[in-house]
Amino acid sequence: MIGNAALLIAFFTALAAGCMFLLPVFGVIKTNRNAVHLYYVHSAAVITASAYLLYALLSHRFQYLYVYAHTERSLDTKYLISAFWAGQEGSYLFWVLCGAIIGLLLLKTEKEVRHIVMPVFLVGQTFLLLFLLLGSPFEMASVVPPDGTGLNPLLLDPWMVIHPPIVFIGYALLIVPFAYVVAAFYRREYQTIFLKGLPWALTGWFFLGAGIFVGGVWAYRVLGWGGYWGWDPVENASLVPWLTGTALIHGMLLQKQKQFYTRFNVFLAITTYLLVISATFLTRSGVMAQYSVHSFAETPLTPYLIAFMICISLPAYTLFVTRYREIGGGESVELSPLNRQGSFGLTMVILCVSALLVLLGTLSPLLTGAFGTASSVGESYYFLTNAPLALILLVLLGLCPFLRLQKKEPIELIKTLILPIASMPVALTIGLFSGVSSLFDLLFLAAGSFALIASIVILYKVLIRQGIKNCGGYLSHVGLALMLIGILASTNYTRSQLVQLVEGVTATALDHSLTYQGHAIDGEKFALNISVDDGEKNSLASPKMYLAGNQLMREPAILRTLWRDLYISPSELKYNEPDNVKVLSKGEEIEFEDYKIKFTEFILQPHGNTDTVEVGTALEVSTKGKTETLIPTLKFEGNEFTATAVHLPESDVEVILDGVDASEGRARFLIGEQINPGHEVLVAEIKIKPLISVLALGTALLIVGSLIAVWRRVTVG
Repeated sequence: MIGNAALLIAFFTALAAGCMFLLPVFGVIKTNRNAVHLYYVHSAAVITASAYLLYALLSHRFQYLYVYAHTERSLDTKYLISAFWAGQEGSYLFWVLCGAIIGLLLLKTEKEVRHIVMPVFLVGQTFLLLFLLLGSPFEMASVVPPDGTGLNPLLLDPWMVIHPPIVFIGYALLIVPFAYVVAAFYRREYQTIFLKGLPWALTGWFFLGAGIFVGGVWAYRVLGWGGYWGWDPVENASLVPWLTGTALIHGMLLQKQKQFYTRFNVFLAITTYLLVISATFLTRSGVMAQYSVHSFAETPLTPYLIAFMICISLPAYTLFVTRYREIGGGESVELSPLNRQGSFGLTMVILCVSALLVLLGTLSPLLTGAFGTASSVGESYYFLTNAPLALILLVLLGLCPFLRLQKKEPIELIKTLILPIASMPVALTIGLFSGVSSLFDLLFLAAGSFALIASIVILYKVLIRQGIKNCGGYLSHVGLALMLIGILASTNYTRSQLVQLVEGVTATALDHSLTYQGHAIDGEKFALNISVDDGEKNSLASPKMYLAGNQLMREPAILRTLWRDLYISPSELKYNEPDNVKVLSKGEEIEFEDYKIKFTEFILQPHGNTDTVEVGTALEVSTKGKTETLIPTLKFEGNEFTATAVHLPESDVEVILDGVDASEGRARFLIGEQINPGHEVLVAEIKIKPLISVLALGTALLIVGSLIAVWRRVTVG
């Protein structure tokens, strides 16, 4: 009752506040003080609904279907909290909550065009609240169950506690630069008004990127397939607006300096937010349910999601087309890869082309399904289309910081880039000695070295001359260069081998000695303990397997070193046959060492107790011209059985009756001096993934550099 009432109040106050903010536009009133008060009520209602859902999750209110579907009593507190955004309804509410808080900040900072920015902002809030009214997290169950079904086991990881909220904060922020575009259209001021959205665009881009990277860490640690990125449609859905957002913030930075690329930037601000809505559609409409492991099931909200996209895109692109001439593009100067504006422009185009290619690959099931049988592209499509773009991007990454607005002569430019250029043959030599044979990979490695050293040089200069507050972008460039080098190495030069590890028996795989030591119980998981010897030290790896419902889940073990990761992913746990197993049909004879053993007949031993059955098998054993009949037996008492062994004449060799199939006339025997029981066999995929540490360091530097850039733009402008 409380939750649904709060959602209703939030929805209608969002509508009312949006209309009230617009009244000054039509000259009805001069101030929008009442609209501000309505927005405060809207925010309070959203916070109330969110707090109530959190309370319901933490206090196990299973009368709510959402709480029942995503929690259980045994969940840790952090996972009860993360259940807030684990399901579709809860994630929409969290998005609205982020938006409500962002709107309060926007009210505080924006005075000049508040009457335009806030109505646009509230359109997003209104649609999200409409989704919540149509599918509420406060829907009641007819009968209160004693416990819930629990959280998806894959989400029971600390990284997944923070990954979704970080992404949703990014989504919520990226409507603000779009709102400033609309305000710029209204005021016909495409420099000062539009550029007010730069800090918001940069902050939203930072959160979206950080969320993507955190999701990659989770995938690498938890999913067991050895990757941090699988080009899944839902993964791509968040990557595409991040790529266009990267182009947008670079364009806005140059526009702020010299008013370049204004038209391009306006287009990108519209497109980036539209792609955010498209990501929501692809993830939550169910259209990708057959092609993505992350996608939600089909939902009745699909028409409303499409309406949301149309309401945003149609007016915005119409205004862009009709106002195209008046938007302007800044100073008219020569565009060349050898001047700053030219290299910035080329970088923006490459990022947008990459986004388009990823989007086309993601939409391939829908596009092909419209003309015939639906099919999706493989990972090779993304690598083939994006690798050349990444190579060019690395070259521009090294060049751009050394360029001026005026075109530099090539000789002058080379003099400033002596150190980065000199690093290229060193990188090629290292690559060749490391086994890199592909010409493209060698070129990529050389370009990566050029970009890395150039970025380090310019970072050092800026840090010395201007301080840490101005070095965020350059630190991000260092991180990006390292990240792309790490992606190349870990993608193209991973070695893998499938091995069967018999318990207690050492096997060799990829220059490592592996000994499976058996399993231990870790909560509800089987920890599969493997001793790993690389020739220098011995380590213990413990990948895990566990059942979630009827689904077998696998959790890898990762042994990290500076230059490579040993990645062990369990595939199957089974038992091998005991030593010296013989299955004989009645009348069949075999030879064992100096003995001939013939299975002649079954012998049923009578017992007074009807719950006890004893079965024997008559074996004619011949050796050294003598024949003797032996009768090993198997006694069944209830659910237990006991085998009585016999010895072959004049030897210590035992014969044990291990099982019978009287209907088929077969019996199973164990024969040997020392019969060993069956052993566990672990089937696992072993991978050596090079330069994962370089990839991780690059990602961390990219995030830190982006955070410094956000700090500067928020505090300085």
